[in-house]
Amino acid sequence: MRSSDHNERQEPLSSWLTKAYHQISYQSCHLVIQASPKAVANHLARRAVERQLQAQGIRLTTFPYAKVVAQAQVYLAEHPELFDQAMERVRASPWHSMMAEREERERERQERKLARELWTMER
Repeated sequence: MRSSDHNERQEPLSSWLTKAYHQISYQSCHLVIQASPKAVANHLARRAVERQLQAQGIRLTTFPYAKVVAQAQVYLAEHPELFDQAMERVRASPWHSMMAEREERERERQERKLARELWTMER
């Protein structure tokens, strides 16, 4: 039982670890699986913003990259269809598919490792 405040109601360490495991597991499912498509969607949005700037006659070498990225985030929020295009690219590209599979294996490995640690701590 851990707590700096002894008046506070204490919960067993195993209960806290189980909750943490499920929270990490939930987060990893939603973050890691979408990592490759999200990166591709961000790239597509950035390229669209760069094309818009070039159409306005702005040289990209003189335009701050941070502003390009900020505008790309806004563009991506306004155009959710970029995620569909990104998923198609990930499925069609051998390299992106390989990276997505690698991310999935790594996520599963981390979950198994955490489950083993929880199991040994509960014993």
